[in-house]
Amino acid sequence: TRACRRRAVHGFAIIVALCQFALPRASDAGTLYVADRVNNVVAAYNGTTGAVINSSFITGLNNPWFMTRDSDGNFYVTNRNSNAVGKYGPDGTVINATFIAASDPMGVAVDNAGRLFLSVGSNVRTYDASTGALINSSFISGLSSPRPLALDGAGNLFVGDYFGSTVGKYDAATGAAVNASLITGFSTPLGLAFDATGKLFVSSVGNPGVQSFDASTGTAISGSRLGGFGNTFGLAFDESNNFFVSRYSDGFMAKLTATGSTVTNPLITLSADGPTSLVYVAAVPEPSTWAMAVAAIACGGFFWRQRKQT
Repeated sequence: TRACRRRAVHGFAIIVALCQFALPRASDAGTLYVADRVNNVVAAYNGTTGAVINSSFITGLNNPWFMTRDSDGNFYVTNRNSNAVGKYGPDGTVINATFIAASDPMGVAVDNAGRLFLSVGSNVRTYDASTGALINSSFISGLSSPRPLALDGAGNLFVGDYFGSTVGKYDAATGAAVNASLITGFSTPLGLAFDATGKLFVSSVGNPGVQSFDASTGTAISGSRLGGFGNTFGLAFDESNNFFVSRYSDGFMAKLTATGSTVTNPLITLSADGPTSLVYVAAVPEPSTWAMAVAAIACGGFFWRQRKQT
């Protein structure tokens, strides 16, 4: 009936509007952010071409080593020489340059519950990512020298122990060890990242190159060792499962497929010993496209139900 059709059209419009607000919008999608400890900046580059977008996206840093980005687009950068973690907005503006005070802060990660994990000394600490307030100074303790941190999608926190030459797996809610020696004998891990299939990639100084592992068993994946890249540090994956790796010893950033085939090498060149941590912002479909698709399905279902009732 005409009334039914009007209700369907109104419902369609409401669904479109809701989807537009609900779906993520990343204005910097496709951007690779690079922490540069020589120039004390975070710079932004095009992840496809390597072209400079902003060479001083975040400035005023002091030996930045690790960084991460939360679900709201805020950046957290560890500054080793100023003993602080800085918090910066999605546009790189300073929110608080000394958001967290900690002696020689290292790896940093933020979960969807708003907790910030930070490697300090022999422990991993937790903080409130909104206020910077300390939650637990020994969330994970007894490590040798924890540095890189990475969260998976199943509530686990992975910790690279630099001098312990291990990668441990812990419950991100409690800090309890799932397997404190998940990966052993991998000297001086500096970078951790997951690909689209859930494999854990680890970069290293002591084992130049990148190795992938089964994140459940810690077993090295045969044939996945990617050598010839000098001392590697930062790792990040794009939406096509290509990965970026920073070779900080020679200042190069390379882009490869998850199987190690070269896409572009080097993609970006900086000063030797400069590039450390990497953050890539994955591209997502246009919200309007998704909204129209969802709305069309919902509207189609509505008409089908109406037709059955008449």
